[in-house]
Amino acid sequence: MNKLRHYTHGEVNFFETNMLPNNLSKVEVKDSFYIVGESETHGNDHRVAVLDKQKVEFFEDEKGTLYMRNLTETNVYCPNKDRHDTVTLQPGLWEIDKSMEYDYLEQELRAVVD
Repeated sequence: MNKLRHYTHGEVNFFETNMLPNNLSKVEVKDSFYIVGESETHGNDHRVAVLDKQKVEFFEDEKGTLYMRNLTETNVYCPNKDRHDTVTLQPGLWEIDKSMEYDYLEQELRAVVD
């Protein structure tokens, strides 16, 4: 049995999956990267390199959950190199999500703010 991999890049999580869900919409990638996590406070973001749009594709479900299929090694990086190390994802299928935190003052669960 193969163990599924999990990588983090800041507050962005990449969970390997065996298959993509049905009824996904393809996400158009306009640049040589796709932003998978915006920085709300530091002016930095988390990007996936998309050097070949045939080998790295993104999809979204009706709830806004993001998925990626990469047929080649793919780097996750920040434009500000001092913020996070580059992570290299092996070819696979990935669910992409943000880490969550509990705000005890507001008594609510929320996405981590970077």
